[in-house]
Amino acid sequence: MGGRFLVGIALGAIFLYLSARQVDFRETWDTLRQARYHYLAGLFLLNFAALWLRSVRWRVLLEPVRLIPSRRLFSPLCIGMMANFIFPARAGEFVRAYLVGRREGISKSSAFATVVVERLFDGLAIISFLALAPFLLPPLEGKTAQLLKWGGLGIFVFYFAVLAVLLVLSHHREALSGYFARSSFAARWQVVAKAFKVAMKFADGLAILKTKREVFIALVLSYVIWIIAGAIDLLMMRAIGLDLPLYAAFFLVVIQSFGVMVPSPGFV
Repeated sequence: MGGRFLVGIALGAIFLYLSARQVDFRETWDTLRQARYHYLAGLFLLNFAALWLRSVRWRVLLEPVRLIPSRRLFSPLCIGMMANFIFPARAGEFVRAYLVGRREGISKSSAFATVVVERLFDGLAIISFLALAPFLLPPLEGKTAQLLKWGGLGIFVFYFAVLAVLLVLSHHREALSGYFARSSFAARWQVVAKAFKVAMKFADGLAILKTKREVFIALVLSYVIWIIAGAIDLLMMRAIGLDLPLYAAFFLVVIQSFGVMVPSPGFV
């Protein structure tokens, strides 16, 4: 963890420098002085609503493992998101899965599997916004247009490849378990056997993918959460006097989502 933490700090410092080196701090201060701070109340309410909906969605995803009230998931969720701002590589996702596993007495691997599914649904919502970009943005040419086209296609293929793997794990868990039990790997390699046990517990957390109703609810909640994220960006724009169209806020959501994939503390 120490080495990865230092790498994350270094990346954060580099990107912070690159983003701030051409900033006019006097103009920034003037913008902050003229900001419309009455928008803060709306921003606070929307942020709280998005966090609460995330805890509700997590409850839905955990239902096949154990029925846990949303209120009991809210604090581990917030702790995990706080950890994402401190540690690199989105380590907060592991933190919240560990906390829920320890508190509720469920497998931590199963809890983490629900986090993976959650992130998959988030990705599908973001891809949807990206797919709408060519229709909502002004005509684009050159490298920007190619980046949107091929970047969106690549992300689309990646997410559906991950979804395919998760579906195989969830729907064929028993068959995979039986095949491994009959193989000689477990007897020869203890490490492989332990890894497979962890993988099977992980597959238990993917049971949500077998239930159409819960998958539909989780997907709807994912879209609502990211629509709220777009509304938050729109309010922030209005607060500092940027009267940009609605699609600009959702395009910013897509850019922010790509940005947080960089393993640096605080998503810098």
